Amino acid sequence: MTLDKLSNRDREILAGVMAGCSNKEIGYRVGLAHNTVKLYMGKLLRKCGASSRMALATMFQDAVPVEFARFKAIVQAVVLTQEQRAEVLALMRAK
Repeated sequence: MTLDKLSNRDREILAGVMAGCSNKEIGYRVGLAHNTVKLYMGKLLRKCGASSRMALATMFQDAVPVEFARFKAIVQAVVLTQEQRAEVLALMRAK
């Protein structure tokens, strides 16, 4: 599966998964309810033949949009408290 075979919405959901965001965080980012994100997530997993979010992320690890790649790097570099993670998300939303 390649990114060009995914819809724009699928790519938005995938970017959130790659960044380690929860369904709620992805929903906020793309303007959807977290339950709607959950539905898209199931569709995306089936479409890609992935059994989990981790498997999905692994399939597309080299195709992450820049903004979410920065967030992912921050998360991997340090262990964030809930408050720090909220601050990072607030900064991302402000852009």
